[in-house]
Amino acid sequence: MYTDGEPSNATARQKAVSVDQFAASDPQYLDQRISSAGLTQAIIDNFSPETILDTSTSALPGGVGRSEDAPRHGRDTIAVEELFGFELPSKRVTDYFLDTYLGAVHWFMMVFHEPTLRRSYEALMSSRRCLRSRSNHATFILLLLSLGAHYAPEEDVRQKFPSFSLDTFRRLSLKRVEDSLHALYDAAELEAVQVCVLLGSYYMYHGRPNLAFTVYKAGLGCAELMSLHKEPAWRWLPEMVKEERRRTFWALFVYDRFAATIYGRPCGIRLEEIDVKIPENMGDTTTQHPAFLSTATMPDGTIEPVTTFSYMKFKFKFYQISSPIIGDLYFHRSSSVSALAAKVSRIHTDLVNWFDSLPPELRLDTLFRDPNAPVTPKTRPFMLQALALQVAYDNVQILLHRPLLSQDLRNFKSDQAAFDPNTSASRPSLDRVGSFIDTQRSAQDVHQILVSSRDSCWESAMRSSRLGRFQQCLAFARDSHAAAFLGINLFTAGMVLCVVALSRPLSSQAHLAKQGVSRIMALSRFLSGKALLSAQTTKILKDLIRLIGEKEIKAMLSESGGAENAANLNSDVGRQTTMRSLTETPAPTNEQKGYAEDNATQHTLGLGNTTDSLAGAFQQDSIFAESFDFSGFENLDLNNGIATLQQAMFPASRVATPDLDKMISDGTHREQWSRDQYNAEHAYINQSGGSEDGLIGTDFNMMNTVGQTWLWDNPLW
Repeated sequence: MYTDGEPSNATARQKAVSVDQFAASDPQYLDQRISSAGLTQAIIDNFSPETILDTSTSALPGGVGRSEDAPRHGRDTIAVEELFGFELPSKRVTDYFLDTYLGAVHWFMMVFHEPTLRRSYEALMSSRRCLRSRSNHATFILLLLSLGAHYAPEEDVRQKFPSFSLDTFRRLSLKRVEDSLHALYDAAELEAVQVCVLLGSYYMYHGRPNLAFTVYKAGLGCAELMSLHKEPAWRWLPEMVKEERRRTFWALFVYDRFAATIYGRPCGIRLEEIDVKIPENMGDTTTQHPAFLSTATMPDGTIEPVTTFSYMKFKFKFYQISSPIIGDLYFHRSSSVSALAAKVSRIHTDLVNWFDSLPPELRLDTLFRDPNAPVTPKTRPFMLQALALQVAYDNVQILLHRPLLSQDLRNFKSDQAAFDPNTSASRPSLDRVGSFIDTQRSAQDVHQILVSSRDSCWESAMRSSRLGRFQQCLAFARDSHAAAFLGINLFTAGMVLCVVALSRPLSSQAHLAKQGVSRIMALSRFLSGKALLSAQTTKILKDLIRLIGEKEIKAMLSESGGAENAANLNSDVGRQTTMRSLTETPAPTNEQKGYAEDNATQHTLGLGNTTDSLAGAFQQDSIFAESFDFSGFENLDLNNGIATLQQAMFPASRVATPDLDKMISDGTHREQWSRDQYNAEHAYINQSGGSEDGLIGTDFNMMNTVGQTWLWDNPLW
């Protein structure tokens, strides 16, 4: 890895005094936020370009250098044992941990140039010393080894290195990195951002979401201090140094967007302020999938062979497309539902076009056409990357369409009786005819978008529930950095299906939704051994399934409700599909075939057991899928399910009483559902029975933070 301390020949004449590297002659100079030290730099460039300054500017905003120079003691190097406070394992062990890191994390989050990193790693391990000025880089390498140790299978380590204490190294290495955070922040160099991205994501995925958010925000601050989002500010650096910065910035960008979606907070990097090129494959890998060996057009317009590096380019483009969702849909309310629907439709179209542009190596449906094909070291990364893209795509589709699920479709359904030209009361004046027709057309368009949104949400949730078909892929993903990432997205899909089932418990939609939730619970149990979040999602989904069962019983025992739901069920199953999404949502071409495979997958992965078996559910699912009418969503009151979900999961003081608790038309009062009575059945939520915090409770702080539960709390739209 290269650092900022090696200027090109063009700038060797002068010592920089500021991280703001814009000269006054630069066309972008007036558009940048120049710090105090940056203004000093500009004056020097204008009036005395040959001046060499030796004065430190670290105390000035935007200055360079550390606030406190480390004591030299006459030496420029330091032993890693002295730096870390413990002795590193043998190189044979650290080689194993570095390779484990690359297999578990690097394919998912690329924050460095691997060939360059390996050279600096070899130099560090051969000498066991490093320059004091490069101590932060040594700390970064230690973090890579620590993460590799955390993902290394314990049994494998025991067999390869019988005398090595894995738990001790995990604890000591992680603590040393944590103890170095202040020094990293103070230096505000590239390693600080790299450490924040990797360490923050590790905290997020391993049960420390609040600390993850704090570390990630610190990384954003360091990146801003060094103008990492503005490539012209560091255009004098050598090309490989710039490439390293590009990778780190875009990894931070992806983390920022993902964090915004799961924490429900605004993005930290504004899209319009980004001026950084997309990273290029600079000797990283030439490995292609042996079954395809294809060439494709990348999102940046280049045409190149599809390698594992291609995944990064498509992922960066995906998060660029999805960026407006948080900012435009959730934190900037639209003036009208029609404006909101138009935004959703536009982003949906861009997402579908992006998905359609994926090469076959990055699509699960093409990779698994032959489910018995062996997995090799060359095909494994493509398989994992395709899974990550599919899961992220479906999760963002749910996030995109969630604001429209609460809209009442009846307000936008076209009504031919609303305009009768033979009735003077309904006949618009001549100067209002054009306006009237535009309003009618707009209402019809909005109605179609609202119906399509429900369809897209449903398809994405159901497709996520069927990931069990890709058993080999899930088995590898469980032992990688993406395990909790999958758990978060699966839980969101499960919540959508619970809303559908709670909205009309006896409908055909509810039948399919419950089967989908069953599959998601099985997948969560499979991931729970590696991700605490997945264990918590399973408990919450179990509670919601019981709640659905209670609503079903009430509906069946209610004469009017039973008759109405029975009629709806017959109507839903009997009708033919009349509505498709506004822009066809991509789905696996072998999706119908996958239904029959799911049951076998449950047992192969060990997802099923005697008390919680899904046997037979997938066969029934395929039968219903053939006759299921998606237009039934048009008449489905999802607000009923959302309100019930809110009442179950969040404190009563934060959730308005749902409509189901209001007076009904015959003057009697419908029995109010009691959250405390329901919680009393679950001792793990509150030992004394009843909870003021709903199903989430204090035991589910992690779910409350990174489980995307904010999507179902009091709406922001």
